[in-house]
Amino acid sequence: MAKAQFYLLAGFIFVFLIFSLSGGVWYLSTSQDSFSELKSNYVREANKVINEAVYSGLDPFVRLDDYTKKFIRYAKTKNVDFGVVFILSYDGHLKIVNYLNNNINIYYKDSLIKDCLNGLCSPLEPSNLAYVAWIDEVTVRFADKSYNFDLDELSDMELKVLFKGELRR
Repeated sequence: MAKAQFYLLAGFIFVFLIFSLSGGVWYLSTSQDSFSELKSNYVREANKVINEAVYSGLDPFVRLDDYTKKFIRYAKTKNVDFGVVFILSYDGHLKIVNYLNNNINIYYKDSLIKDCLNGLCSPLEPSNLAYVAWIDEVTVRFADKSYNFDLDELSDMELKVLFKGELRR
């Protein structure tokens, strides 16, 4: 009986050592991987939402806005502070929506855009939107950085997205 107990104890110790030494290999993703996955999922699904809205005769601006709000709530369940600024060009207008935790400024050819069709334009506070008559380039500035987006006038619809994300602590 003592020999069996020895082998049983040795087996437990062996299994414990294997699990403790290989534990670091079992991580499925890092925070950077999670953010990258969220970005690619957002863009892939946003395109589907826009296409479905156009196909169904619904307003793609409204549908994308609703989808973005839901996606940001979903991202928070992944322990990521996920922010988005999207620019949607459709039907001769741009809709620019800020879902960052920062104010942004919107520029056209180095001039601050102040005259919008609806709503506040610059600075654009979080959760606010601006409709702008179609222009061929937009620069979004926040946190002392500039992000330039070129728009194609031959495109019927175009989506540009700026992401910001960080792991919540």
